[in-house]
Amino acid sequence: YQRATHVRLTARANPRPRIDSIQVSGTNVMLSFQVVSNWTYTLQYATDASAQPVIWSNLVTLPAQQVTTNFLYVEQTAEQQRFYRLRLGP
Repeated sequence: YQRATHVRLTARANPRPRIDSIQVSGTNVMLSFQVVSNWTYTLQYATDASAQPVIWSNLVTLPAQQVTTNFLYVEQTAEQQRFYRLRLGP
């Protein structure tokens, strides 16, 4: 007599990373976005979006979380203009 083993897998499509809001207060920039559980996110910035190629630098990498949650990133910058993007993966 053998016992059957059942495994339940749930597959989800890749989430679409999106910055929900950007607020400026003095020299502080606040970016908020949602991180979906089990995905790693990297927040990046560039100072010149017209450069070819655009040079993106990492601000923060968030390791995969156990639950979906909102994240607020606050940075102080003296630059007049910056471009931000949120990416999946390391």
